[in-house]
Amino acid sequence: MYLENPQGQVIGENDDYQSSTQSRHEQVLESTGKYQVWPTVFLKVGQQGSYQLTLTCNAPSAPDLVVETPQVSDSQVRPGQSVTVSTNASNTGSDTSQATSVEFVLSRSPTLSDSDRVLGSSDLSTLDKDQSSQEILSVALNVTPGTYYVGSCVNADTSELNTSNNCAVSGPVTVEQSNEPIPITPGLNDAWYNDATNGQGFFINVFPDSNQMFLSWFTFDTQRPPADVTAQLGDPGHRWLTASGTFERGVATLDVFLTTGGVFDAANPPAVTNPVPYGSMIVSFSDCIHGEVEFDLPDIGESGTIPIERLAKDNVADCEDQVGAVSSQAVAALSAVAHTEAAAGSRSKTQAEGTGSSFNYNPSLNDAWYNPATDGQGFFFNVFPDLGHVFLSWFTFDVTRPPANTPFNLGEPGHRWLTAQGPFVGDTAQLKVYNTSGGVFNSGRLDSGDNEEVGTITAIFEDCNSGLVRYDIDSVGQGEVPIERIVRDTIPACEQKSKGDESVQAVQPQNKELMANLCGEHVDWTFDWPDEDGASSYIFQLRREDTLATTSWVSAVVKTSTYEYHKGKKIPAGHLTGWTWRYKPMFTGLSKKDGSWSEDFTFDVAALESGYPCPD
Repeated sequence: MYLENPQGQVIGENDDYQSSTQSRHEQVLESTGKYQVWPTVFLKVGQQGSYQLTLTCNAPSAPDLVVETPQVSDSQVRPGQSVTVSTNASNTGSDTSQATSVEFVLSRSPTLSDSDRVLGSSDLSTLDKDQSSQEILSVALNVTPGTYYVGSCVNADTSELNTSNNCAVSGPVTVEQSNEPIPITPGLNDAWYNDATNGQGFFINVFPDSNQMFLSWFTFDTQRPPADVTAQLGDPGHRWLTASGTFERGVATLDVFLTTGGVFDAANPPAVTNPVPYGSMIVSFSDCIHGEVEFDLPDIGESGTIPIERLAKDNVADCEDQVGAVSSQAVAALSAVAHTEAAAGSRSKTQAEGTGSSFNYNPSLNDAWYNPATDGQGFFFNVFPDLGHVFLSWFTFDVTRPPANTPFNLGEPGHRWLTAQGPFVGDTAQLKVYNTSGGVFNSGRLDSGDNEEVGTITAIFEDCNSGLVRYDIDSVGQGEVPIERIVRDTIPACEQKSKGDESVQAVQPQNKELMANLCGEHVDWTFDWPDEDGASSYIFQLRREDTLATTSWVSAVVKTSTYEYHKGKKIPAGHLTGWTWRYKPMFTGLSKKDGSWSEDFTFDVAALESGYPCPD
């Protein structure tokens, strides 16, 4: 007996030649259509008859939501230009679908992933069999130049049998590379370096209200000092320069200044910044990760161009949002408040444990700080929220003035700089201090140099304009430095973000929480999140780490900021880890700008035999 599929291919057979009256064959039919069964028999002389049987396989009664390839109004656009994206969502199944939503994302690849940026979404009402709905979204592509793809994904109906067709991807959309560099915004405030001269680098601060940029350059002298030149603090070859000036149309033109004469953390002798420029710089950025510094230091005969990139990528999304806003002229003048929600993130709704203050570290602390009593010395802070770390640089001098005859080429022989890094919690960061030694100006050369741990720093912020640096350094001992901002442009953004989550309704379960397994005859989990003003409903998604990026394990639309999950059997041992959930507020019609996905909250599930208590 043979079984043929609708395409005429033999997909099963049974040679049951010993039976004269019956033959049996079992086969799972994987697609709909008409199948042919052909029995093979031995006939007696004179017998005739038909031995063909036709079987019709119908699909089970269930919806099947499909989206067509999204259409983008323009395939070549400028940064910040608005486009219209449309797609048709259809129900090709045999039953009515539930109300859900269609989400539009922007990807760097034709293969979608969880890291793709959500552009927006639209509500999708129930669809009868063979019914379709056109979904449209208008959005500004606030991104840096490059090639992108727009994806449209219908959030799966929980009763769907096939979710592999829930997403589709457009053709390439080119955000055109402009001849002009990207606009200069506070999103560029960060630590930058050239990988070829690792161990040296720049701290950049943009002050939008005054249209000014302030830059510090930590480096080394052009030659290693003689062996008999020593240092109590840092490396005798340390050098640092500062630069400031205005920016226009993506280009900052800066004067370089030299500060001399100071002593570590002391008001006397005072450090003096020569008002006559030591050189000049031109700084620009091709995107939010890459830039270049063109410098000219005529006193020492050094000039050139240094390609730079960010030390860490935590604040790139913030920068891209700001650059897009300026490019599309969505704002007339970018103020410090332009730091967006993307960089701060939607944090777990618990107050961090620090000194007990309600202040929280945030990227708007990325700035130049100093003690007015030791003017000419100072600190640069860089907060990396995704890493939960702070990077600090300290521009200072040795603890005693070097001899007058100490040889040098660049800067002054008393210059010293230290770096520090470590985690922050609430208003407090605990940092390890490092001394980088052995370098040569703008060179990858290190003469037996290393990055040696030399002490600790505790950096505490009382508010957005005052902090305290407590240090314990092996070669100089302990002390503390009160600090304040050099320029106050970014205080409003800081004040907005530093409040943290103290007044926000709690999210449950919180990150890394352990959830109960089978309680009685069910797994019962409750998910809660803050109410969003004006939200008509919420999309809730629950998935495991190994779920396909385009398919959610559970996706539901709910009217309140709570979702009750019930499962009639235990969570097996192989599925106890890697759980994530998130939510998104929805509004009437298309999702508003602030209707974006929350962060992904993670949790694990207790093993059934662990005795983990069930909730009350």
